[in-house]
Amino acid sequence: MSRQTTKIEDLESQKSFQLFVNAIKTEGTRKYYVHDLYAFLHFTKITDFDSLVALSTDIIQDYLESYVLLLRKNGVTAIRPRISGPELFFEMNKKLFYKKILHKLFPSDDKPLAGAVAYTHEDILTMLASTKRVRTTAIIHFLACTGIRPGGIADPPIQKKHLVKMPEGCYAVKVYDESREGYWAFLTPEAVKAIDHYLESRKLNGETITEESYLFANYKSGNPKTAYLTTNGLTQLLKNIVRLSGVKRTKVNGKHYDKALSYGFRKRFNTILKLNNDVNSNIAEKLMAHKRGLDGRYLAPTIEECFTEFRKAIPQLTIDDSERKQALLDVALKEKSELEKRNEENKLVKNEVFRQGQIIENLTKQMNELKNMKKN
Repeated sequence: MSRQTTKIEDLESQKSFQLFVNAIKTEGTRKYYVHDLYAFLHFTKITDFDSLVALSTDIIQDYLESYVLLLRKNGVTAIRPRISGPELFFEMNKKLFYKKILHKLFPSDDKPLAGAVAYTHEDILTMLASTKRVRTTAIIHFLACTGIRPGGIADPPIQKKHLVKMPEGCYAVKVYDESREGYWAFLTPEAVKAIDHYLESRKLNGETITEESYLFANYKSGNPKTAYLTTNGLTQLLKNIVRLSGVKRTKVNGKHYDKALSYGFRKRFNTILKLNNDVNSNIAEKLMAHKRGLDGRYLAPTIEECFTEFRKAIPQLTIDDSERKQALLDVALKEKSELEKRNEENKLVKNEVFRQGQIIENLTKQMNELKNMKKN
């Protein structure tokens, strides 16, 4: 195909590309895989996708190996995700290449992992203190108490209808709605206040909020491509707030940081759940949207059962000190109330046992008197 006819729409209408792109199930993954495939195509200097799949196995292998070596030379440590797009493209087009040999060229994994450190309580307090934007505040609280993956906000976009009121001033949030990956996350009372304040601010600015409204809207500037906050938009927002707040992050492997922009929240959430011995570990995995062995496949707790475990971690997930003290007080009061209820139930049981004992004793006495009367 000549360079004059290799427009994007022409390239992406080719069967080889269509086989590749239709094998990807989520929008977020699709975007990254397509980007990486184009980067590989540009590297090969081949003008279109159908010509790429027409190559022999040896040439394909040589291109892939040379591309990996170039990425290593440029200091890229996370090569696996960068090569996944081209690999899937060749696999969907039934093109043979030697994956094991290719993966042997990847850098060793013995270096410190980027993004392995969770945000601290102080980090999040600093972020919140560094912004006056109600949307940013709401998002920080949302990420902190759900541990949601960044794609979960926009793929598909969370809408107001996905919020469900729960006891104790909490919300449930349906993530990945209408998908096999769908699960329930929850918002602490503190996060609910931030979300409600944000939605109310949009109403005051003239927006009509309905059940179909996006939970996190794009700021109206010019002609945004989407009306909701995209994954890229979330990444940029977090970059800005981390920069403004001065949250300390250490560089790992030259380019990346020990605290990932969004996954720093997720790691904090995971740590809090796992260190709480009262939280059922299998349901903790569900709240993380993890698939874990047979439990991940067959365990299907209800929203109420998931919330019962989540509420045990509310004090640790709460950010503001005064809110946390209130959360701890609420837990203490609830435990006291439950203890008093159990004591009252025990008292009633004891009274009933005593009453039944008296009845039996009286009946026994009456029967003995009857026996004595018959004898006489």
